[in-house]
Amino acid sequence: MMHPPVENRGRINIDLPRALREHDSRDNIILQPGDSIRIPEYQPSVRVTGAVNSPGSVLYRRGAPLDYYLNGAGGFTRLAEKGQVSVRYANGEVRTRRRSLFFSSNPAPGPGSEVFVPAKDPNAPKSDTLAFVSAIAQILASTVAIIVVARRL
Repeated sequence: MMHPPVENRGRINIDLPRALREHDSRDNIILQPGDSIRIPEYQPSVRVTGAVNSPGSVLYRRGAPLDYYLNGAGGFTRLAEKGQVSVRYANGEVRTRRRSLFFSSNPAPGPGSEVFVPAKDPNAPKSDTLAFVSAIAQILASTVAIIVVARRL
């Protein structure tokens, strides 16, 4: 059955070795006239840019975590947005560091990747943690007082 050509799909990342090995793989796509396959050149380094003390390239080390590359670039500057570090892989895919109270995810850079550390806006309003904690303490104290009075009634 012939499918009509699909126009203007942009870049599609595939696992070429899997596509060649497994004929029923989702990566085994049908090329259309005008399509091209781009295989990036192997780069044995990871480029680190943005809010780090020494931006540049760090030699790729198999299995090395994200922090290895960040430390290799001199670590974070004081304006670094540490929770928003992203990795752009050689195939164009981008993954961002995720952190929460119970879960954290650090994308591991591969050869030819770029690690980007965004900077905080120095003009953005700063949160006042002390004022927040003080307000919560006042609310809790008021709640306890109300409970004590209510129990006496």
